[in-house]
Amino acid sequence: SVPAIARATSYTWSYSGTGASIVGSTNAVIVYFSGSATSGNLTVKGTNACGNGTISADYPIAVNSTAPNITAQPTNPAAVCTGTGAPSFTVTATGALTYQWQEFIVSWNNVPNTGIYSGAYSATLTITNPTLGMNAYKYRCVVSGACTSSTTDGLATLTVNSNLTASVSIGATATTFCSGTNVTFTATPTNGGSAPAYQWKVNGSNVGTNSATYSNSSLTNGNTITCVMTSNATPCLAGSPSTSNTLTMTVTSALTCNLAAYWKFDESSGNAIDATGNGNTGTISNVTYTSGKINNAATASNGGISNASCSWGAGKAGGTVSFWFNLAGFVSGAVDQMVNAGWTDYGIRCFTHDWVSPANALFFDGLGWSYNAGYAPSTGIWYHIVLTSNGTNAKIYINGSLVTTQTISGSSSSASNFIFMKDAGGSPMNGRLDEVGIWTRELSSTEVTTLYNSGNALQYPF
Repeated sequence: SVPAIARATSYTWSYSGTGASIVGSTNAVIVYFSGSATSGNLTVKGTNACGNGTISADYPIAVNSTAPNITAQPTNPAAVCTGTGAPSFTVTATGALTYQWQEFIVSWNNVPNTGIYSGAYSATLTITNPTLGMNAYKYRCVVSGACTSSTTDGLATLTVNSNLTASVSIGATATTFCSGTNVTFTATPTNGGSAPAYQWKVNGSNVGTNSATYSNSSLTNGNTITCVMTSNATPCLAGSPSTSNTLTMTVTSALTCNLAAYWKFDESSGNAIDATGNGNTGTISNVTYTSGKINNAATASNGGISNASCSWGAGKAGGTVSFWFNLAGFVSGAVDQMVNAGWTDYGIRCFTHDWVSPANALFFDGLGWSYNAGYAPSTGIWYHIVLTSNGTNAKIYINGSLVTTQTISGSSSSASNFIFMKDAGGSPMNGRLDEVGIWTRELSSTEVTTLYNSGNALQYPF
């Protein structure tokens, strides 16, 4: 309304904004503003029959926006990994003037617009590199307007997943072993996922297959073994592919490797004890202990040593027998048996007999083969014999030298029961036996030479 204008009979009102409706033509009117009305200036002038009066000064009217109304609530952002990503929450509202985001830990608190938070006073809140401790925090936005009090509705949850750091460690059935030993390596993954991939390496070069295990029987001293594991774990995989710890092999070719039994015959009485500690005791019968090649030796003229049970895999498998013998004489019409391994399947034998030519020649036989040394050993002389088998060939060494290689044929079970100084039928050896060793592998020619020791012999533990 305005004060009455002198001589005015009516009033004309006008509004420069939009969305306003003026009701009345007196000095007092009602102005209705629609929901889409805008701010403007209200003016009035008086009129009568003579014409229009002067237009009044502007009366500015500020039209505030509608009450704040949230039309789209914030939603849960995609999960992120700890310390990475920039998840954001967005609210859509009308009639809004101000925004304040809030965070719920144990209660609702205003989010500051600092540090990892940005946009705390806008429609979109962004959190940069949230920590794992913020997982499951909840967020909402308080929207305030000039016409009514603030409003808030709905909430969204932050998901922060821990990083899955991939790693792999490897172990082995042995890292110190004898040459030729089959060693199995096993990889143990951490955060490998449902289908981890493996690449084994020997000295940095790829070997093996995509498997958690790897086996090798030809490793040499100083070889290094590693494994690279590639994980398919989700989400938040880190550190893949991962390289394992390094295993360094200690491979020895010492004579003690794969030594199954060794009889020194250094006892003064009683049964023949296995010096390796493997318990392969030989039962003596009419055997005494007298001066031998090294210390004592087993001596017999009508006896022997039996039940020396020691699986060495003669015949079709690999093995070695080494011994020294010294004959006092020959038994007429009988076999002078030094060593008999697996008589029933001819694992391997060494003997003399007067029916061979020349008489009492040194004779050997095994699976599908036999060998006549062509001479009778001299009495009172020590001889070193080594018999080896690799499953394909048998070799005979006399006094450190290879004298023959024989081809193995036929079938056989592994020889396990040795008889010394007699055969299965009881035919005795007349003389002395010393330093008998059994290996479950084929000794090399170098090792045989070492055992012979230029005729001086070598005794366990070498």
